[in-house]
Amino acid sequence: MNTNEVQDYIFLRAGSLHLLMPQAEMLSVAHVQNRQQASEHAIGSIAELKAQIHNQQPMFAALSSELSILPNIPSDRFIQTTWQQAPELHWCWNEVRLLNDVHLNRSPMPAVIRPPRMPLDGIATLRDGTITFTCETASLLAYLLEEST
Repeated sequence: MNTNEVQDYIFLRAGSLHLLMPQAEMLSVAHVQNRQQASEHAIGSIAELKAQIHNQQPMFAALSSELSILPNIPSDRFIQTTWQQAPELHWCWNEVRLLNDVHLNRSPMPAVIRPPRMPLDGIATLRDGTITFTCETASLLAYLLEEST
């Protein structure tokens, strides 16, 4: 069943991974101003994320195309976002687009290609033809935190 929704979204690109999330779940979008700080405070694994998530200190992380945390922040990840879920965590992306009042035609993720606990809940095609996965920040964060268990 396809759903047609009009909402504000944020498009996030991490390599070949394309995510579409509700803008209402975001706190901020900014350029990474200090690459050295981002590298020094990078979370390089799920275990490190779990240990530091409630630390209240700024942390930086980058996702791989396979939805795992990269050991380092790649040099081409120059845009950061923070989410309402875990606001101390700054996610680094290749590309971020704010999409306002978007009429989204979203199809649910077929069960045959959706592994258990996978946070991606749908597939959508943007106006420019970009195919993207939809998900919510809480689902993605829960998935990442469960990965090492």
